[in-house]
Amino acid sequence: MDDQIRNKPSTDALFDFLFKNWGKNKALSRAKAPKRKKGSKNTKFFGIKLNHFAEPVVYLLDRFLDKNADAIHPDTQKMFKKSKNELVKEIGGKSWSTGGGAKKKKKAKFTSVVSVFHKGITTLMRNLKMTEPYFVRCVNPNKNKSSKEWNPKLVEKQLRCGGLLEALQVLTLGYPTRVPYDTLYQKFHGVIDNPLIKNLGSSAFAEAILIAWEVTKADFELGLTKIFFKPAKAAILDEIMDQAGKPLTKAQNDRITNWVVGKRVRQLVGSFKAMCRVVLLVKNLRAQENWNEWGRMISYVAITWVRNLRRARTNILKRKRREAATVIQSYWRASLKINVARKEVGVKKEAATLIWETFQLYKQRQAFHLWLTAAIEKTRENQNGS
Repeated sequence: MDDQIRNKPSTDALFDFLFKNWGKNKALSRAKAPKRKKGSKNTKFFGIKLNHFAEPVVYLLDRFLDKNADAIHPDTQKMFKKSKNELVKEIGGKSWSTGGGAKKKKKAKFTSVVSVFHKGITTLMRNLKMTEPYFVRCVNPNKNKSSKEWNPKLVEKQLRCGGLLEALQVLTLGYPTRVPYDTLYQKFHGVIDNPLIKNLGSSAFAEAILIAWEVTKADFELGLTKIFFKPAKAAILDEIMDQAGKPLTKAQNDRITNWVVGKRVRQLVGSFKAMCRVVLLVKNLRAQENWNEWGRMISYVAITWVRNLRRARTNILKRKRREAATVIQSYWRASLKINVARKEVGVKKEAATLIWETFQLYKQRQAFHLWLTAAIEKTRENQNGS
């Protein structure tokens, strides 16, 4: 940001510079321009939206760099320089020299609002890491600065934006009360004679002490070096600490003994389950190796067999279709020949009929000719005899 101030770019150039370098960042996006009033000029809206922890905030880049420069007007600078009050000079942000013969100080380094804010945040975080802070959350009940007004929406927004509601939720779901294992071990180890309990480690020993006071597993969690209690169980921890150094009762010893025995049984059962899982894992690994070794070959043979079967089925189907086509073609050709033969038979039949009829007419003419010849001869003989 300070580099941009030194370069003094336009608002449009700054807007493009931001989205060119950080446009893919999910926390940065273009703000939606407000509705333009009738009659107003149609100017470009240079607004960006940053997603903060509490809620998104819209920033306007118009004269953003000028405001960030925090420059002092020359007239104001002269006024602070002429002042004889050190407080006024300090308020002005400059340390002017009062003595005429004093050496001139080096030119002050350029500072901006962003750099001052960044420096302040860095100093604050460094100081917080060096201490154990306790915070008091201040809430403004109203906008009118009245001690008798209460605005629930305003208060809720402040609590939500400040992260207090999330902090309370985490505190309710978490384990704010904690005690080291060694503390319980040192306070109770000397008064316990049961060897099953005495030989336990610090973490298991501390858990056994809680079992003696009937603290359920849902009320605490075991860490690396400490036991963490839920908020409602802090009184039980105080009660246990009050009994430090006193011997345990028979009922408490019995509860611890039953818990240790049950834990050993659970460990044995867990070991058996773990061994079964290991055996199952080994079997699965061997099965995977066998599959890698033989499965591929079997799958290759099966695929080859299936491919050949499909090929044979395709060939059989083609052969059947070819045979069916041949049969259909034979029947078709036979049908054509039958039709041709029928036509030829019809022609020959007609010809035979015509020949037969002609022959019959010929026979009739022959008979008529013989009869006529015989009649003529008989007539001639009768004429000659008379």
